[in-house]
Amino acid sequence: MAPHNAPFAGKVAEHGYRAGAARPAAAPESLVFGLSFSGGGTRAAALAYGVLEELSRTSVAINGESHRVLDLVETISAVSGGSYTAAYYGLFGDRIFKDFEPRFLKRDVQNELATTFFSPTNLFNMSSPYYGRSDVTAEYLDQILFEGKTFADLDAAVRQHGRPFVLINATDMAHTSRFEFSQDQFDLLCSDIGTYKVSRAVAASSAMPVVFSPITLANFAGQCGFTTPQWMTRALLDRHDYVRRYAVAADLSTYLDADKRKYVHLLDGGLSDNLGLRAMLDRLALAGPVELADNYQRKNLRRLVRIVVNAQARHEYPQLDQFAEVPTLSAIAFAVGNTTDRYTVETLAYARSSMNEAAQAIAAHQRDLGVPDGGDVQAMLIEISFDDLENEDERAYFNALPTSFNLPAADIDRLREAGGRLLRASPDYQRLLRDLPTLR
Repeated sequence: MAPHNAPFAGKVAEHGYRAGAARPAAAPESLVFGLSFSGGGTRAAALAYGVLEELSRTSVAINGESHRVLDLVETISAVSGGSYTAAYYGLFGDRIFKDFEPRFLKRDVQNELATTFFSPTNLFNMSSPYYGRSDVTAEYLDQILFEGKTFADLDAAVRQHGRPFVLINATDMAHTSRFEFSQDQFDLLCSDIGTYKVSRAVAASSAMPVVFSPITLANFAGQCGFTTPQWMTRALLDRHDYVRRYAVAADLSTYLDADKRKYVHLLDGGLSDNLGLRAMLDRLALAGPVELADNYQRKNLRRLVRIVVNAQARHEYPQLDQFAEVPTLSAIAFAVGNTTDRYTVETLAYARSSMNEAAQAIAAHQRDLGVPDGGDVQAMLIEISFDDLENEDERAYFNALPTSFNLPAADIDRLREAGGRLLRASPDYQRLLRDLPTLR
């Protein structure tokens, strides 16, 4: 029964599953390269998988040696459907190209889950107020996909095997704010993420309201000697000058009062960020680009790269504007869903401007320090989206795909192919491939 997160056995530890713990050995020090996988059920998981395939097929020369572009990726931030692909690659590496299709993409997960919900055991368990449909989902995913792995296993994959740091994002139900599964976030709860199962994080990230129940965490704040960090105190004092920074810090500070927030209930990450981009943006807002670069020991940055795999489908409701009657519940649900799509547009625009501002700030700092080529800092946000498909019929085909966890095999194959093709066709991606051999 929930919750499943454990308190620290003593004081908060500096180690654990934290961003910046390690970077790929093949990657040049002057490169920061990350991926973001959006929500969208199996549609999103398959499109992200196609991008991973393309990155694995493409080789570049780094310091005179040939490396796959995939081996240069340092972080993957994912939400909802995209978190399945990201978590599996983070845990198992290239094994994803051998068995992820039959184990998940081309599996009727939706119907299997429905059958699991109605088993006598789970019907009895779900009669408890401490056990819901997302708990059933987490146990199911643990069996068919994630093999009981925890965040300690993800940490080992980063530190020992050089895999990307995978950030799974959910939404805090009380504040509709982003909640990330990292030790940095769990520090605020005085909780050890190392023992927490990856399957539960993915279940939280894809817990669509009403269809699935929230995933619940216990708050042990005040029991591990954690003190309010300087960046939070500073941000809370800058409400009028730095609105975004203040808003992020204010949400995070609420976890420090366990009397008011004894438990944290998590829903689908798409409610707060359906692109998986806000993790990067929040870090830039809280620490600032120069301090962030120093924290990650990057003394000569030249390229800030983020590939965003956006599986957003632009559904339409043509009959809505044809009649005078009060719109039905399905029409209202359609309108509410479109709110997320509108928020996605704003997030992309904010990400582009933030990355460009970060590049300019880092370039100025490096020039002042006399760093060779220090002024040559460029930000590259590469979006993979159905909107970039030239053929109108093909765009309509992909936009008609539902957000579900059961798509025909032919749809999966087309999504995989489209992901790789869209990446190859991106002018910014081709420019990146030309720039990579020049980085050190």
